[in-house]
Amino acid sequence: MAVADSSALIPLIKIGRLDLLRKVFDEILIPEAVWEEVVVEGKKLGKAVKEFEEGKERWFKVVAGRKLDSTPMSLEANDYQVFSTAKDDILLTNDASLYYFALSQNGRPYWLTTLVLAAVKKKKISRNEAQDILLELVNTGGMHLKSDILSELLMIIRNM
Repeated sequence: MAVADSSALIPLIKIGRLDLLRKVFDEILIPEAVWEEVVVEGKKLGKAVKEFEEGKERWFKVVAGRKLDSTPMSLEANDYQVFSTAKDDILLTNDASLYYFALSQNGRPYWLTTLVLAAVKKKKISRNEAQDILLELVNTGGMHLKSDILSELLMIIRNM
């Protein structure tokens, strides 16, 4: 099971690859705050968000976020709700603050790059498709990678 953050969902929506989530995870939870953020942001994306909206209750569940008395200073309230929802499950994010906070709390954060690598490893997508997805994420501005990291990822995929 995975809990997805808007920072991971929006880039996947932009490139039309929400299917990666379904290919890698059996169950996907979306906290209400993330749902609202993605749908509001999605209005700027036009038709692309429609697939996400139609997926509610079909291939992912929207869940209520925990009521919080306070949050760590390093995280926004929505990010802490995402972290709290994930508990021991995988937390899919493209947000460095949330990723490193989860890591520091013995969570199981995944970057979008980890999702792509997992899809190849599970033979859900081809190596060529994975390389195309990474390049498209970078080219659309949905994911910022240094050129040396991108080169290394492309080499890892080629050698899988």
